[in-house]
Amino acid sequence: MTFLAVLLALTLSLSAGIGTQGAQAQNESRRDEPSFPTESDDDFDRGKLIVKLEEDASQADLREINRENDATTEENVPKSDVNVVDLPNDLSVREGIEVYEDNPEIEYAEPDFILEPSAMPDDPSYGNMYGLNNTGQTGGTPGADTDAPKAWDISTGKSSTVVAVIDEGVDVNHPDLDDNLWVNTDEIPGNGVDDDKNGYVDDVNGYDFANNDASVYDPDIL
Repeated sequence: MTFLAVLLALTLSLSAGIGTQGAQAQNESRRDEPSFPTESDDDFDRGKLIVKLEEDASQADLREINRENDATTEENVPKSDVNVVDLPNDLSVREGIEVYEDNPEIEYAEPDFILEPSAMPDDPSYGNMYGLNNTGQTGGTPGADTDAPKAWDISTGKSSTVVAVIDEGVDVNHPDLDDNLWVNTDEIPGNGVDDDKNGYVDDVNGYDFANNDASVYDPDIL
């Protein structure tokens, strides 16, 4: 017997990943307000720039700009106009930003900031989750992941975010979930009464609409 829709709300953190060392496009205000690093900063690569071409510019245009400045393109970030440019030894990052942003073919230029993950979870099974941070731990390709640690450095979400899950069941006693379950504070658990008058008895964490009870897990699965 298939156990149909169970509605359970969980507080989850949803974030997106970042590209090469924070090399994703920002907005056009970066062109007017470039971020100049100082010599005392340690969070950027002193030999590189992140450069984004204008929409109608091409890689050939970038190669010509690089040639004029004795620079080279190290990497073109896939599916974007963002590039990692290697600067010559005699051109500082600050000077490079000024030179590249003065060119009409360039939308913006910025330092290649180095981001280090600092919001790693303490889940003992985290290392097995190659989809979050693939180091080749299961024989896969390192870097083929969602760059979750880089996203967590920017945001880990808000506890006020509520997500409704429609599935065959959720283990409410699972250690990864028990502290994050949505709780209907208007309902008294286990008293057999629809305290909040919403039509569902004891719907403390959700409701089983297939069997018309307050269980939020499939006994055939769990």
